[in-house]
Amino acid sequence: MKKLTSMIVILLVLSSVLTISGLNIVRVEAATISVPDDYSTIQAAIDAASDDDTVLVKAGEYNEVLEIEKPLSLVGEDIDTTTIHGSITITQDQVNISGLTLRKSDSGNVMTAAAIYLYHSDYCDISGNILVGFTQGVSFSDSSYNTIEGNIIENCYIGFLMIYSNNNTIRENDITYGYQDILLSDSHHNKFIGNNITDAYSGIALRFSNYNTFYHNNFINNTDHVSDSHYTEGDSGIWVSVNFWDNEVVGNYWSNYTGVDSDADGIGETPYVMDEYNQDNFPLVHPHNFASEPPETDSPPPQTDEPFPIIWIIVAIIIIAAFGVTTLLYFTKLRKTPEPHGEITNLHC
Repeated sequence: MKKLTSMIVILLVLSSVLTISGLNIVRVEAATISVPDDYSTIQAAIDAASDDDTVLVKAGEYNEVLEIEKPLSLVGEDIDTTTIHGSITITQDQVNISGLTLRKSDSGNVMTAAAIYLYHSDYCDISGNILVGFTQGVSFSDSSYNTIEGNIIENCYIGFLMIYSNNNTIRENDITYGYQDILLSDSHHNKFIGNNITDAYSGIALRFSNYNTFYHNNFINNTDHVSDSHYTEGDSGIWVSVNFWDNEVVGNYWSNYTGVDSDADGIGETPYVMDEYNQDNFPLVHPHNFASEPPETDSPPPQTDEPFPIIWIIVAIIIIAAFGVTTLLYFTKLRKTPEPHGEITNLHC
């Protein structure tokens, strides 16, 4: 009877553990909210959304200045037919924006200075958008670990503006017809990979920004491909930004590079020199076609909780424990079994 009771208790414990562990498996599905099907305005849909929801914007013209203060995805149905005449301000981590065309609003609202403005926002993804006619295309302020990929930024006074923003990845964007396609101010350890930086007065302007890495970019038809703030202040010496213009294997394409490629490996034999502190040691002699390159894998994808291994470990421990308890009960009962009548056996000293 004791053995049966023990087994029942063990099975109940096992069932409880599996039930509790199983709670980690059941996740609430993120919802998709449609504009204008569910809400007539994009902002109303954003306000109604829960964390990690998707706001899907159907094709159409929208005149809105948007603010996003929660982690969610804002997705346009079709980049060619989904247009917002206004801007987006992000003040939360883990916001994703894709598939939208943003054009400068005629209202002249100060909030439309930047098409997309990230303020104290980390781990956001801005991919596959068209941004046209703003003072700034994408603006960062104290925002890090973001990915800006595959966007077209045209006729913006500054394509990318980074202020006190570090460890961002800017990849495979077309930035063109700006006064400064990229401006970095007090921003460090950012990566610029495979971008087309073209037809600007200054392709990249640096202001006290160091240890940023640039490679596979195409610098074409800029008045100044790279400019820096050099100045002397009393005895403090010369301030200069020092950055990396190759990845120690390949560098960038510079439309005014005059070196030769004698071994026909696609890389010039002499460095492309910007100043005594900055040079591309492996300049490309032809524009880089980033569409032919495999995607970068330097940053691992976000990890999610996987409860299954933990559950099976718990199950294994419980099964082993149950076997041990059952065996112990069996031998305990065997030792306590009374001796048969008529026999004298001395088992204990």
